[in-house]
Amino acid sequence: MDDKVPPVGEGEILTGQTVINKGKHNDGVVKYDGYIIFVSGNDIELGDVITLTMDKVLPKFGIATKLEGEQE
Repeated sequence: MDDKVPPVGEGEILTGQTVINKGKHNDGVVKYDGYIIFVSGNDIELGDVITLTMDKVLPKFGIATKLEGEQE
C-alpha cells in the first residue's frame, strides 16, 4: 500500500504552474512534484502558466481553482 503524502495542502497557492493537458470537463491539468492537479477556471488553455489555489487534496490527485487576473 502506497501511503505517499501529497506535496501540497488545502488552501495552498502555487504560482508558475504550466497546464500540461485538458480534462474531460474542460479543466486544466497541472503536475506538481509528480502529483496531478485538476484546475477549474475560465479560459484555461494548454500551455498556460497559471497561479492556482488548492481547494481539495486527495491521496492521488487534487482539485484547484485558477486565480483570475494573475499574470505570469
